[in-house]
Amino acid sequence: MLQQKTLLLLISLVVLYACSIENAKAPSVKELVIASDYLNESDTVLFEDFIRENKVELRILHMDTRMIQQRLTEREANSGVDIVMVKSIYHVHKLQRKGVFHAINFADDFSEDQLKFASWKYHYIGVGIDPYGLAIQNSGTNRHNTYNDLTRFNYCNALSYGDEVALLAPTLDKMQKVKANTWIQKYKRQGISSVKLNDSLQAALPVLCTRSDFLAQNDSSKLYQNKHFVFPNRNSTGTFYNVRTICLTRQAQNFTTAKNFVGFYLENDHNKDLNEQMKTLPIAVQTNDFRRYATSTEELLPYFTMVERVLEKLK
Repeated sequence: MLQQKTLLLLISLVVLYACSIENAKAPSVKELVIASDYLNESDTVLFEDFIRENKVELRILHMDTRMIQQRLTEREANSGVDIVMVKSIYHVHKLQRKGVFHAINFADDFSEDQLKFASWKYHYIGVGIDPYGLAIQNSGTNRHNTYNDLTRFNYCNALSYGDEVALLAPTLDKMQKVKANTWIQKYKRQGISSVKLNDSLQAALPVLCTRSDFLAQNDSSKLYQNKHFVFPNRNSTGTFYNVRTICLTRQAQNFTTAKNFVGFYLENDHNKDLNEQMKTLPIAVQTNDFRRYATSTEELLPYFTMVERVLEKLK
């Protein structure tokens, strides 16, 4: 009888112990999910310092902007996405108009210098600069020193549609509408798509491109071999540029971690390291080679729709 009671007691203790283990809460793991049209799953290595210092589990979902928009609008709070990082400010503008970004204002959290490429109106924080320039032959005469030269001489146009819209927005900022429309017409007339060029013309013509694309393909693409990158208008009004951004989603499940991610990559050293890996320029840069166009990206965004209308008419 005593043995039975002892056995029952032991069984009870085992059951209670098992229940206590089952009900014990494991320490929560911080997570962060990024949706991007230019970062791949393996690119988490770009953020290894943030991951290590903040003990975060970070995932990247590679998808185009159409898929990003669809996921955020259809799934809303269940999208599983905290941050959006897209290559062109053109797509930031498109997504912002769909209401998928969280309205933010971090003016009290970071310095003015850190936030000079941020927009509370359009809900983005700029973390890098990608200038629009020309890949020019290392040997020979260069006739393309300004953007106006694109209206007078042939060139190869290697820009995506979104980048072209962003490139042309400053023309509407600088000129009256009629004059800007004429300028864009001349610019389009001189531009030739790379798919229409034979090997000799690919080697000879200057290539209109982003700095990041030039650096990424300099050794692999015939378009960029034996060429160097120049910044147009660097001695006058400044070079036009795209902004690489971070946007927080409207119903980010890991909002605090996402904000910490922003702050981490606004710090000078981390910002410099990240842009070096992305082949873009850090937000603090202003050198003799690169002098940026003075009008802010935020001020240029309203011109995007007008540029699209002009390009549509020229098809």
